[in-house]
Amino acid sequence: MDNRNKPRPIEIREKIRKALLGKKHPPERIEANRRGHIGLKHSYKTILKMQGRIPPNKGIPNSLETRKKISMAKFRNPTRYWLGKKRPDMAGNKNNFWKGGISTKNELDRGNLKTWRRTIFSRDKYKCQKCGNTKSGDLRAHHIKDFSSYPELRFIIENGITLCVGCHQLEHPNIKIT
Repeated sequence: MDNRNKPRPIEIREKIRKALLGKKHPPERIEANRRGHIGLKHSYKTILKMQGRIPPNKGIPNSLETRKKISMAKFRNPTRYWLGKKRPDMAGNKNNFWKGGISTKNELDRGNLKTWRRTIFSRDKYKCQKCGNTKSGDLRAHHIKDFSSYPELRFIIENGITLCVGCHQLEHPNIKIT
């Protein structure tokens, strides 16, 4: 009969513990144990678990009680709920970071600039007007009259032209165009 998998009774375990108390392994046994563990490595999954990157309860569904606790915690602290949503009750001068409307005219015009660029690209059929390049990632909307020098012409469609990065760099030799 195989007794290896049966747990020993408490009295026998206590007897063995007292018999081994204070005894040390002989040096050859210590060396054999040391050699037996050399080269053993943990699996990648076990390493991730030990580092805490895989939670120990992964794949185990939460109990109903735990789900209710999580729900109540989210209800008490709804920060994730508002992520990406508009907060009219905290916008403008109602916000504690409000500095009295200090945005510059250039910052306010950025939305108009996107519309202007799209209009220029569609008018020029997404094609460089100098070399004919049609790669969309390489195209730039270029102001014929300078953006900073002629604020009244910033969003005039006739003041724009579609150029590829190379041709745009030729227009601005002293600036690195990316």
